[in-house]
Amino acid sequence: MSSVLDLPDDPSRAANHSRVDEFLAMLAHELRNPLNAIAAAVGVQGQLPLDDPRQPKVRATIARQVRHLARIVDDLLEVSRLTRGQLHLHPCPVDLRAIVEQATQVCAQLADAHNSRFRLSVPDEPVLLEADAVRLEQAFVNVLDNATKYSEADAPIDISVVRRDASAEVRIVDHGIGIAPEQLHAIFELFVQLDRSLERSLGGLGIGLTISRSLVELHGGTISAESSGPGRGTGIVITLPLPPHAVAPEERGADQHPASTAQLDVLVVEDNEDAAELLRALLESWGHRVRVAHDGFAAVSTASAGTPQVGIVDIGLPGLNGYEVAERLRQDESTRSMYLVAITGYGRPEDRARAHAAGFDEFIVKPLDFETLEVAMATAAVRKPLER
Repeated sequence: MSSVLDLPDDPSRAANHSRVDEFLAMLAHELRNPLNAIAAAVGVQGQLPLDDPRQPKVRATIARQVRHLARIVDDLLEVSRLTRGQLHLHPCPVDLRAIVEQATQVCAQLADAHNSRFRLSVPDEPVLLEADAVRLEQAFVNVLDNATKYSEADAPIDISVVRRDASAEVRIVDHGIGIAPEQLHAIFELFVQLDRSLERSLGGLGIGLTISRSLVELHGGTISAESSGPGRGTGIVITLPLPPHAVAPEERGADQHPASTAQLDVLVVEDNEDAAELLRALLESWGHRVRVAHDGFAAVSTASAGTPQVGIVDIGLPGLNGYEVAERLRQDESTRSMYLVAITGYGRPEDRARAHAAGFDEFIVKPLDFETLEVAMATAAVRKPLER
């Protein structure tokens, strides 16, 4: 008897399979490119003396490609949450000008790499609205990222913020390849990618604009595209409602990002030995004293014996997981005041909430952002001083 299930022909099923296959091929392409660059950079780095002037460029390449990989993973997770209705906003009073300006700064390096430049025009007066600043910035970053990739080299990308009677309009216009009229309606659909050539030189998974549309719509706004056709550039227009009585956002306190050069006793808890040793080297280069534990039970015993000031704890550990480690450290009088930083590959809101409930002070999603860790260490020195 044959073990092959013979199903009748179904055109819709075949079309879905074709679309899935195409997406997986795009995903493999997008993942392999930065991995190839990282592998090549590591190989070059190993051949160069430590004091070779080319070393900083090689390190910068690795860092840039790691950020690119992280962005792909984040986008995939984000679109999954959006399609299931599991993403929630945390609105507060914000100035739209500041969000747009921050988005241009995030994309500045990509623009430089494409020999593009941003021309930003904003009103002199604040444009206040109730919004989730992080999510709204993400929407603008995705649009700017797309505009930069499809813009002609040396061509400007014009960004304008205009206040209307009851709404604000953000217009992002590139002077690039343009879009055919029949494709304008499709560019915000999931997995739509206009570059279908074999080399896929422009890259992307066709996710970014879908995320932007969803985030804008969650804010009660609209997003649309306009183009005069191929070779004539593209404009993305985002309209957001303005509240009738907006309150100015609070000024950022001077201690929100504290700076400190204090030397701290740090316990790194990480079962991946390579990652643990690299993190140890980084922290020691910042002047801290570092001990390492490779499982949850060792973490608790090492902390109890040495009472470190900071614990940097991976969540996925053998023995006790990171949550259990944090709970035990908080229950012990000798380790209760440690500043605990969770380092994890699990980045869902419920993972963050669980970490804070277990006793973590800070939550950082892998791959580790060194600036975020540096801020956490400075915060630990300011907020959790221990007498030595």
